[in-house]
Amino acid sequence: MRGLIYIVMSAFLGGMTLTGCASSKQETPRVYERQVQLDELVAAAGVDNACVLRQQAHTAGRFTCSLAIAKYVPGECAGNSRLSTMTNMEEAAWVEAVRGLIELNDLQFISPLSIVPGEASVESLCAAAQRRRAKLLLIYLPNRYGPNSAQVLGALYDTQTCQPAAILHSSAQYLDEEGVESDLDGSEGVWRDRDAYYQASRDCEKKVVQCLGTLIQKDAPPPTTQPHGWRTPSSERWWVP
Repeated sequence: MRGLIYIVMSAFLGGMTLTGCASSKQETPRVYERQVQLDELVAAAGVDNACVLRQQAHTAGRFTCSLAIAKYVPGECAGNSRLSTMTNMEEAAWVEAVRGLIELNDLQFISPLSIVPGEASVESLCAAAQRRRAKLLLIYLPNRYGPNSAQVLGALYDTQTCQPAAILHSSAQYLDEEGVESDLDGSEGVWRDRDAYYQASRDCEKKVVQCLGTLIQKDAPPPTTQPHGWRTPSSERWWVP
């Protein structure tokens, strides 16, 4: 009897082990985003790994100011990208990127709740930024379209005119020794130096700071207070001792 029980239990446990091994080998294939084009984010000619100013004119009184930031994520088809809420880590990365830039008062992060019940258009985002007293708005879209290929598209807007002051693009791609992209997710160790998404994101932050630096150089201090223009004769200025 004991022998029979032992045989039955052994068969049962063996079946469980085989089932567990079979299920562990079933992996869900990784799906990547489609490669987004810059003209889906802003009506402008494409740029390749660069920051290009769209407004060459000098300004007066733009800085110091607040900077609003809005993050987009790719949609399944062209023209279907949507506004997204940034993570705490993403917000912290932007704060660190502009740290020390004294011409910025603060950062204002725009989320979908900022424009409810309207739609996330450039005009509504600029209006939301103006409500936060931000004269500049950065709209950016990180895009991982391969195992180790990524890019970040961005546009820096003047919130009063809703026109782009600068457009930018950052990209990165890494291949292994066999010339093939390797997905680093789940790999042991720290691979930030060969992580396309990480490197493209950091490069985008640097390009934004470079754009801001150029705009700051083109900006003059705000006009000083003008004379009051009073015409009261000195003998009648009773308020002067």
